[in-house]
Amino acid sequence: MKDNWKILPRQDSGVIEQLLFNRGLNVSEKEFFLRPDFEAGLCSPSKLPFFDIFLSRIKKAILHKERVAIYADYDADGIPGAAFLYKALMLLGLDVEVYIPSRDEGYGISQKGIDSLVEKNCSLIITVDLGIRNIEEANYALNHGVDLIITDHHLPGEELPKALAVINPKIAESNYDFKDLSGAGVIYKLFYGLKDYFSEISDSFLKWNLDLIAISTISDVVPLVGENRIMAKYGLKVINKSKNLGIRKIVEKSNLKFGEISSYEIGYVIAPRINAPGRLSTPHDSFLLLTTDNAEEADVLANNLERENTERQGLMEKLLKEAEAEINKEKLFNNRIIILCGNWHKGILGPCASKIAEKFSRPTILFSSQTLDNTLVGSARSINNINIMEVIARASKVLEKFGGHSGAAGLSVQKNNFADFKKILIEFTRKKISLLDLKKIFTIDREIELEEITFSLLENISLFEPFGLGNNKPLFLTRLSKLHHPKLVGKDLKHLSFVLEKNNKRIKSIYFNCSIEAKKAKHLSEIDLIYYVDDQLWDGKRYVQIKIVDMDLL
Repeated sequence: MKDNWKILPRQDSGVIEQLLFNRGLNVSEKEFFLRPDFEAGLCSPSKLPFFDIFLSRIKKAILHKERVAIYADYDADGIPGAAFLYKALMLLGLDVEVYIPSRDEGYGISQKGIDSLVEKNCSLIITVDLGIRNIEEANYALNHGVDLIITDHHLPGEELPKALAVINPKIAESNYDFKDLSGAGVIYKLFYGLKDYFSEISDSFLKWNLDLIAISTISDVVPLVGENRIMAKYGLKVINKSKNLGIRKIVEKSNLKFGEISSYEIGYVIAPRINAPGRLSTPHDSFLLLTTDNAEEADVLANNLERENTERQGLMEKLLKEAEAEINKEKLFNNRIIILCGNWHKGILGPCASKIAEKFSRPTILFSSQTLDNTLVGSARSINNINIMEVIARASKVLEKFGGHSGAAGLSVQKNNFADFKKILIEFTRKKISLLDLKKIFTIDREIELEEITFSLLENISLFEPFGLGNNKPLFLTRLSKLHHPKLVGKDLKHLSFVLEKNNKRIKSIYFNCSIEAKKAKHLSEIDLIYYVDDQLWDGKRYVQIKIVDMDLL
């Protein structure tokens, strides 16, 4: 067994009890975790900071027939959150404007955005998924006579913006019981509280728009525990029979099937399509798609998203090919961090950095030279427990600006400072990050035998959905099995298909993007392997199969 495979302590109980134990839960918590009660599981919205101010300001806006602005982030958390907020404010009879900045304009509130909304006579701005560090911009809004309510979930700085209200579970003033809501989750909980004051915000409205909240919660990679798990789990039920025209069109265009949409399909199929316009052009099409009631418009917008997502995939494929060629040519994998710059689209740097970090097991920073001035714009992604913000901070003197969190960050540097930036980080990481720190660790839930892999096990595992941060998909180990008829399949023969056999039990197996070692496997090779249990439809029949994560040829 490989030394980077870590098996969690085995419990004498069954597999499901083991999975609960691995997630810090005891038997008494089993039923609520697997089958949570929606009403009983949510925290009191009135405990959100400044909830009373939010309530009174909404009442005032209704009374005076004010024009209210939504100022939202351009990603798959901010856009669904903005769509939910738009629908809720429209139900209350308010006149609503929506401002979603382009990626070129940058993350957060801008004076440009405030000016645009002031020109449209908006007297109240409500942010979604941004604003917690926009100190100057909050002052700018105040000086222009606009009330600003910031709703956000990111970590605050030492100083809070001077807004009418700052509603974020993470601020020091918050007594809210759950700190890890998504941006859209904060908005949802505010209106979950407003239902007691406005009959228009009905239980039915809140239920049927949980699909938007599930998309934001799963795509933004917040911990899928507590309230997030409850809203995402019930949101998955809603999305599988969604009434939202835009969501239905995304499902149709991406060849998904209602009834089979899980956290995987949201994270890897739906969210990338919502994100695509914001990465390449303007995010407004995604917002319009999630709020339209016109079937013809929904079809046109969904086609736009599909086209831009295809373009995004092509650009990412090109970037990754170029980047990996340079990494291998220059042997950059010998460094503790990978830093590259190219003539690449800024909007795809983040996801490409994630893929490179995953493949080479190194923190990765990618820069784009596609700027109008001498500034390089970059995106960073990390691995394991390496805090990328702490790494980048070592070069703060040569940077224009940077921000983010331990796993991901954005930054910019002048071209003439780029060489110094690279040198500082390469030297720092060589001293502070060991090869052991870089080794990818696979945490295994339990060792099982092939005869334990049944439809019953698969159905029990499905109760743990949705999977994500804090509730990873269960990973299993089986030792001393034999490969039957291994075959490389798929485009460029990147995947390995075979039948696994042990103790006369056989099961179909697939290893996507298999390792170089795996390609050496022969018929009747003996292996240890770690994998997920899944299912597959073939010729109208459902089969249990396993998806290989890693293998060790013996």
